[in-house]
Amino acid sequence: MHYLCGHNQPIELILIPKILTPKPTQMKQQSLLTCALVLCAGTIAAHGQLDAQVETAIATPAPAAVAQASASDGSNLSVSYKRPRGVFYCPYYTKDDATGVWAYYAPWLHSTPYQNLTFVNTSRGATAYNWRVTVRKNLDDQTLTSTETDFTVPYSLRLNDSVPTLTATGAPDTTATYFLGGYNKSAQNVPSMVWTYPNWEYATSSSYKVRHMWESSKYYASKTDRTGKASGSSYYYTLDSAYAAAGSNKAYTFGRNTAGYDYSAVAFEKPAHPYLINHVGVKYQKLKWTRSANAVIKAEIYEIKGIPAYSETQAVSPTLVRRIATGVVTIDSINTAASGMLSIYMKDDEGNTPEINCDILVVVSGYNSNEAISDFTLLCSSDKVDEGYGELGYLGITQADGTVSLVGVNNTVGKKFYSAPSIFIETERPWLTFRSGIEPESHEFLASGEVYDLELYSSKPSTSWTVTTVDATTGNAPQGKAAATKVVLPSWLTLTLREETGSELGYATHAVLEAQALPAGEPMREATLRFAFPGAYLDYHITQGVNTAVTTVGSDIEPADGAVYNMLGQKVGPNAKGLLIKNGKKILVK
Repeated sequence: MHYLCGHNQPIELILIPKILTPKPTQMKQQSLLTCALVLCAGTIAAHGQLDAQVETAIATPAPAAVAQASASDGSNLSVSYKRPRGVFYCPYYTKDDATGVWAYYAPWLHSTPYQNLTFVNTSRGATAYNWRVTVRKNLDDQTLTSTETDFTVPYSLRLNDSVPTLTATGAPDTTATYFLGGYNKSAQNVPSMVWTYPNWEYATSSSYKVRHMWESSKYYASKTDRTGKASGSSYYYTLDSAYAAAGSNKAYTFGRNTAGYDYSAVAFEKPAHPYLINHVGVKYQKLKWTRSANAVIKAEIYEIKGIPAYSETQAVSPTLVRRIATGVVTIDSINTAASGMLSIYMKDDEGNTPEINCDILVVVSGYNSNEAISDFTLLCSSDKVDEGYGELGYLGITQADGTVSLVGVNNTVGKKFYSAPSIFIETERPWLTFRSGIEPESHEFLASGEVYDLELYSSKPSTSWTVTTVDATTGNAPQGKAAATKVVLPSWLTLTLREETGSELGYATHAVLEAQALPAGEPMREATLRFAFPGAYLDYHITQGVNTAVTTVGSDIEPADGAVYNMLGQKVGPNAKGLLIKNGKKILVK
């Protein structure tokens, strides 16, 4: 195994004792199941760019695997929390002049703005908690505190709000404090920042602009681990020489090898809010290729049926549902560095930027099946902490029938191997919200008819929006590009969208709604509107009139199965949204 870390230094590789990796036959036996789909061979035309990456090697063994990173006072008390769901680390970025890939010391977290992020407590042995964070809210810095087990924080549009600090108290009167972070350039342990701008275009400095901001579901950091201890950022694995061809030294577990490991993959959990993927990034080392040949690396994004939980005894396998997007990069005369980041432009089958609102697996291949590439390897995070979202890293091998068996790296590369290969995504996080947080999330129109001016704030102009109604029984509605037409509303309701202001920081839009007078004999009507564009949506519930039948749905006659009703007194399913009635009380479900 080779261990790499550092920041903008010449490469110096130092050999460290390797981890034993099973033979391909053993790997097949460990697989719990074969993937439900054959990884598609077709590609979509795409452009790519290799950017130089330089790192320093240090002769330090990889840290021991642990179930959860935490701070401890030496007793049975330990304190820690998970990164929020669908909010990923930003450990690397590519400069605009493409001179190199640079590492953040304490990696940023990228999130959608104007959303609440929940930090799930994973502490042990604690009897009380104290959370604290300072964030920008309504143009002022505000310090928020909580003594609850978990902590939900409202983040607005900002580059550098901090993650919270958690202090846990145990018996007898012991305390321990933790924040997710790492070193800064002065080797001080500092908390990570939460970055809520839509994309990398806003990450600039006085001397350069960022070309790509790379995100990972796995922690990577320069010169430190997540608790602030000195550590390398990444390393690569080699197979035992007994499994390599005679005279061959191309035996990288996540790269060029003679054992048939043709695929590497990383899982990303379903987000709380949708996002777009513009590029897939592949951070690599030791590239050698035949300049006169066509050397192609391929990336595919698949929806998966949940991320498998870690197993203590055997390698797990994901279940593929459908392919979402694909892309390729050709290594050519532009790509001359032995190490760097391949940027792969991703499109779905319709040529659109893929929208993600599910668990996904990003699969990279081509490096071990193309004879033009003679040497190549991906890296792995040195962080051996369970992120709390299941098995994130996978290896794949092609079977005789053309199918691909994907198995988790835990119990394949090593025991308690809570790591993942260096496959990243570049996301765009569009947003759509109520302006200034002053708008209510519903409106009741007068029975005689009314015009209401709803003020919205978003990262895209209203010309790119669709407006549809949410199904009252299922809660489903088209999201963004899925809507067939721009506006689909009830016949009694009209909508006019009018832009007030617009800039790179956002668009203020008036959604002017006009409801006709309620017809005689119709006591009440309602609808839930969904404003949407690719990567973002916002639901808004409207009612008109009073449903006289609602009084019959009271807690004294509530069915034993806990049924829920809409405002017309009709029984609805468990996924219904909008203004509903349960136990005789009105509830708003978004």
